Amino acid sequence: MERFLSAAKLIDMYVVKQNPERTAKISIAKSLDTTEFLTYFR
Repeated sequence: MERFLSAAKLIDMYVVKQNPERTAKISIAKSLDTTEFLTYFR
C-alpha cells in the first residue's frame, strides 16, 4: 500500500553534549518526493 508524505512531519534527532553544553544533530530527515524520504544518521 502506497502512502503519501504530503502531511508528514520529518523529525531531526538531537543529542545533548557536555563541556561545553550544546546540542548536536544525530539524524536528519529529508523528503525526496511525495512517497519517499531519506534519513542520515551520524
